[in-house]
Amino acid sequence: SQLLAWNGAQILLKGNCKQLFNSRLTDVQVVALCEALRGTYVKQLVLSHNELGDTAVKALCQLCQGVYDSTEGSGQQPRLLQLDLSSNKVTQQGAARIANALLQPACMLEELNLSHNDIGDTGATAVAQALQSNTRLVRLDVSNTGMTEKGLIALAATLAEHNSPLSSLNISSPLLQQRPQHDTWMHLARVMANHTWLQEFRMSKAGLTDGGLEILVQQGLVHNKGSITELDLSANRLSPMAGRHIHELLEALQHLTHLNLASNRLENDGAQHIAAGLSSCQSLEQLNLSNCSIGDKGLSALLRAIAPSSSLKEVRLWGNSFGAGASQALQELQQQERDKLVADV
Repeated sequence: SQLLAWNGAQILLKGNCKQLFNSRLTDVQVVALCEALRGTYVKQLVLSHNELGDTAVKALCQLCQGVYDSTEGSGQQPRLLQLDLSSNKVTQQGAARIANALLQPACMLEELNLSHNDIGDTGATAVAQALQSNTRLVRLDVSNTGMTEKGLIALAATLAEHNSPLSSLNISSPLLQQRPQHDTWMHLARVMANHTWLQEFRMSKAGLTDGGLEILVQQGLVHNKGSITELDLSANRLSPMAGRHIHELLEALQHLTHLNLASNRLENDGAQHIAAGLSSCQSLEQLNLSNCSIGDKGLSALLRAIAPSSSLKEVRLWGNSFGAGASQALQELQQQERDKLVADV
């Protein structure tokens, strides 16, 4: 009760915080917490970086399906809307329980974070099957969960073929085999083209190559109708040849506000293509090209392309090779009184 009085409808019990670092939550404690919360309205429950397994998940699934009788308004309010279980010990059995809960009409969960749990393909597929019928979940994070192309394709097929309201998806760090992933990229391209609800897409550390990006852009993003606002393709295997495909996506995504391409070897050629495409994307607010092996020539082109853009508020270019030309371009940019632009170099 003291915890609820302090945080209201939001309960944050992160195991990596100072207070819990040496005494992280266990299944028994979360079962007791769920019992204490029975009949109480809790909008957000953050239990990341603890020691929670499938027993805790069972209790949380029961909590997800409860409702709170509001004394201040008419009708009933959902008990739990946002659940963060990232960096715990949830297995494929726990993911299956969560998937089953998502199928229940009483479950009002809108945001689910399962990142850094070893749910594998079985767990990812169970969640994908639940999304075929679920009409509530809008944000899903299954990054670094041990799924391979099998789980990834299951998720992509569901989103491409069913009218899920999911607007934010994080599938970073899948365990893809070191071979061409044409089928995987084609399934994801179908999501880009057909899933008009999708606004935020994150696929960092997925081994995406230039050929894969070409598929995503030409078979997916150019047909997107502009719904995507945030795109994270950082730490992949993109080369300078990817620059022209990035140019294409900047032209296609007219509502894009955040683009993260950090830690790709784009070099000067890639940077120059991106610079040429910036004028086509007047909605872009944040651009991350840090640690992209860009030299003075590419940086100069980027900085001069940024100058006339009124929308850009933040650009990250650290970890690249500034020379005299880029330094001069940066100085000229500062002299143009772009007070609202934050340049992290």
